[in-house]
Amino acid sequence: MLTTELVAFTFERRKGEARFDDDAMAILDGFRPHLARAGLMAARLRMSQASAAVSALEAIGLPSAAITNSGRVLVANPLFETAAPVFLPLARGELGIADEEANKLFRRAVAASRENHEPDVRSNPLVAKEGRPPMVIHVLPLRRSASDIFFPGRDSS
Repeated sequence: MLTTELVAFTFERRKGEARFDDDAMAILDGFRPHLARAGLMAARLRMSQASAAVSALEAIGLPSAAITNSGRVLVANPLFETAAPVFLPLARGELGIADEEANKLFRRAVAASRENHEPDVRSNPLVAKEGRPPMVIHVLPLRRSASDIFFPGRDSS
């Protein structure tokens, strides 16, 4: 997809049935542009839902970013972007924290979310430094119906 998302559709037959013949493949190929549009619309809907969730948190004064389960930033609000010295851009659009200890905890929390188990710590404290007040970075994995509301789908990377 143009959105860097990967969309895959599978068409299967019952075990023991013959493979798809050329006619069946031609029919399925006719659906390709329609399935591509559906995949693109789903990806845009996901981004729209992520933007809405991050905007809602901005409305109550919370800097926030929606990230995939690999740590790639989908969208961030302006309050999050003003806290830029705290965060580091990493390869593949991933997010890191400038404080080494907090970054280790953050990466472990993201990995635990990806592996669908409870992390050791989801709240990463940052001590005050010159020009920066103390803060706590919370990692809130969205599972089950929460991911339906905020942004459905998972990043497989």
